Amino acid sequence: MLYKLYLTAPDKETMDAKLLEWGFVDDEGQSVSRVNVFPVGVIWDVEPEYNEEGEVVTPGVKVLGYHVNVTCSNPALDCSELVLGGTDPETGEELPTDTKVVQGVTTCLPKTPALIV
Repeated sequence: MLYKLYLTAPDKETMDAKLLEWGFVDDEGQSVSRVNVFPVGVIWDVEPEYNEEGEVVTPGVKVLGYHVNVTCSNPALDCSELVLGGTDPETGEELPTDTKVVQGVTTCLPKTPALIV
């Protein structure tokens, strides 16, 4: 099973601690076998607007927090608590698609194609 997770924490330190606790990274912060952790740059709630010279006309609004995308196909790791949307592989039931908070980290589905890995 391949999991694609879109996670947000209040800051990098919180995210790093949870990624280690959940087994996605090792003590050096490197992804473990069959897991990829991708730090995300800025996520815009409202994109900034620019003029023809590339100057900001209307400032954008950033989504607060530190964001990472995680893909995990490591069978030793249980990602079920973090998964949103799709179908439960065991029951075939539809999973909720709302954002939820798990141990201080928000898990969500991406709202823009730019966030799909």
